Amino acid sequence: MNQKTFSQVALILVLATLSVWMLRRSSDRPKIDLNPYQALGAIAAEETSKLLGQQGQIVIVRPDPGDDRDPVMEAQLAAFQSRLKKTGKVVVRATETVRMDSFLSMRTGGAMPPDQFLGLLKKYSDVAAFVLFIGFPALSNQEMTELKTRSTKHIVVSAAIPGYEALIEQGVLHLAIVPRTRSADQALPSAKTLREVFDQEYVILGRDATR
Repeated sequence: MNQKTFSQVALILVLATLSVWMLRRSSDRPKIDLNPYQALGAIAAEETSKLLGQQGQIVIVRPDPGDDRDPVMEAQLAAFQSRLKKTGKVVVRATETVRMDSFLSMRTGGAMPPDQFLGLLKKYSDVAAFVLFIGFPALSNQEMTELKTRSTKHIVVSAAIPGYEALIEQGVLHLAIVPRTRSADQALPSAKTLREVFDQEYVILGRDATR
């Protein structure tokens, strides 16, 4: 075997070994059941369209994943935008990302920083709604009063941050979709529809929502 042939064989072996290693590493990762998150995105789209009378422009706000993929958020957003196209004439005007380091996330409790939210309100002052896939920001009383004078709706799809129901009653927040609270050992019946999957995992908070 000459030197050139030997080098080619060695390269093939290295590539084959690398491929096997990558395959094993990928298979070792826990698989995420994306069905609940896809149901969340789809039902959130339906509720958004219903709230807006099936028309208008919206801005989606999501956390910036940085250098890592976020399959859960990707599944939510893909389902949201897909279902939105089928439920009326609501159009996504823009998708904005919120970059937060661990310190900022701790300081805001996982909610969107107020200054970034207020900046987007000025940038998109004429849209029908903001749909936040991140916690609603903690605003001052004056800022909340100003929000009430606007026709723009504010929708949040996030963890259950305390105070959402009060914000809805005040007319600051118009719709909130949060995880449903249940015991870890509670047995659930088999869900047959998208809405059933959603109802098992999430609850809709809103003035007209069925609790």
